[in-house]
Amino acid sequence: MLIRPRAKIVALSLRMPPGEIVIRAWHDGELALSRPVEAGGEVWREVRVRERWGWRTLYDLVAESAFEEALLRGRAQFERVQEDSRVCYTWRLGKPRGVSDREVDG
Repeated sequence: MLIRPRAKIVALSLRMPPGEIVIRAWHDGELALSRPVEAGGEVWREVRVRERWGWRTLYDLVAESAFEEALLRGRAQFERVQEDSRVCYTWRLGKPRGVSDREVDG
């Protein structure tokens, strides 16, 4: 997974346990994960922050394999937990249906 920074105002954690991607960020404002974007032969999602004039993209999460493309195209599970003055946002993109373990390990 390629992480392409566009604005470095939020620390981002990206873990890839077997068969899934876990994205976590802490911020005092509202964050969101975009729907999958496909253009120029790439598949990616954007981590965005809400600002006064709209949404601003902080990072692009770009797939580097067919398996990662399938994960990014899949449905994200979302969790939001208040921790003092900041909020922890977690998105999980699980193992897509129809993908074999060989493709995950390969």
